[in-house]
Amino acid sequence: SNFAKGELIKKLKINEHKICVINNVIDEFYLNFLNEKNFKNKENILVIIGGDHPQKNIINTIYLLEKNCSDILKNWKVIICGLEKLRNQIKCENLNLTILSHISEIKIFELLKKSKIFLFPSLHESFGIPILEALAMKNSIIAMNAGASKEILNGYGQLYNFNDGYDLRKKLNVTINSNIK
Repeated sequence: SNFAKGELIKKLKINEHKICVINNVIDEFYLNFLNEKNFKNKENILVIIGGDHPQKNIINTIYLLEKNCSDILKNWKVIICGLEKLRNQIKCENLNLTILSHISEIKIFELLKKSKIFLFPSLHESFGIPILEALAMKNSIIAMNAGASKEILNGYGQLYNFNDGYDLRKKLNVTINSNIK
């Protein structure tokens, strides 16, 4: 991403003309599915694909969702994928929350296929392939305005301010209301 290029230039003091950005693409598996056009059975599921690393910002995001958004998510499932060590640290009473360990690409694909919203709360991401995968599966996207998220979304989703629960609520509300048909 251009974001990662900028980071390399700053940290390594490399001439910008010596770095060429080659954009990532999603796996062919997703591209082949796009021809099927069967996205009609979406459910009220919000998916977060993260991990145990602090930069994935999972614990704080669940806190923000529970504190600021539990009322608007009362009829929604919140599913987090990719947690091993952190799963016991998450305390949540007001969300219909499911925590999954690392799951296969096919299971991620199936989950994104049936979910309506993908939340990407990463604090620092050089690209963010899960955003592309979620877009391919016709998810509405909400991402933290950090790292390369804005560049990757390119206007196809909502960005919320750094760890701002009120702004996350506002963007989630807009997204949920745009999914009501």
